[in-house]
Amino acid sequence: SFVEPEADPGEQEREPEPAVDPALTAVTVREVADAWHRITRLLQEHAPDSYAALRPGARPAAVAAVEDELGIRIPVELSALWLLTAGDDGVEGSGCLPGNRALMALDAVVEVHRQRMDSQARHEAACADRAPGVT
Repeated sequence: SFVEPEADPGEQEREPEPAVDPALTAVTVREVADAWHRITRLLQEHAPDSYAALRPGARPAAVAAVEDELGIRIPVELSALWLLTAGDDGVEGSGCLPGNRALMALDAVVEVHRQRMDSQARHEAACADRAPGVT
């Protein structure tokens, strides 16, 4: 008889990904692109330095590499945005968007994720010997 192997405790089981509706995806990508083009036109007219700080779009392979590194599927809205711009280089130490917000570059997204996961692992290791419910 066939016996399922036990899962490695270090492995997280992934939820099955929902089916993708190509028509809905196309509409979503178009909405993101339209909104982004409105934003970039405003930046170009009213904040040319911010407009100039925008990075070109990422290649689909770069977005796929981020997904592989993070171990998750990037939402279609964010993926569509990254294909239009892969972040910004900021202007004089500030982000190019209102409120000095910056669009993180893909490599920065991966690095922040790695740092947070490392921090969480260190916290869990430090708390492993404590009584349940105590953190």
